[in-house]
Amino acid sequence: MPEIGNSVGFAHHNPFRVRGATLEDLEIISAMLQDSIVPIGEIIFQIRENRFVMIAQRFRWEATNTFASSTSGYKVDEDQRGLYFERICCAVRFETVVAVQTHGINLSSRKQMLNFLSMHVKDDSIFGWENY
Repeated sequence: MPEIGNSVGFAHHNPFRVRGATLEDLEIISAMLQDSIVPIGEIIFQIRENRFVMIAQRFRWEATNTFASSTSGYKVDEDQRGLYFERICCAVRFETVVAVQTHGINLSSRKQMLNFLSMHVKDDSIFGWENY
């Protein structure tokens, strides 16, 4: 199961880690990663370690409607209602991965961005990508 952890933290943001051990945990992690932007260049499959790692710019769903300073180092947007939205870099790691497959993604285009919509489990496999 995956593990997600913020890669940076500031005084007013407490970094945290989430570890998934069940399919229910995967649903929570999937919700936390929903709408993340992931550059292909920030994805690696470590074959010898059976590990898949990616760096994602995830939307901070848990911080919606809270005050965020534009000087915090985070990308902060304000909508017309005065609500603040921000993204944060985080690392996502899957252990015991035996294979990684892609369909319709040009892996040589390292600057290409992927939109991480959600994770789904089917036949002991995890799915969840779209081109951005």
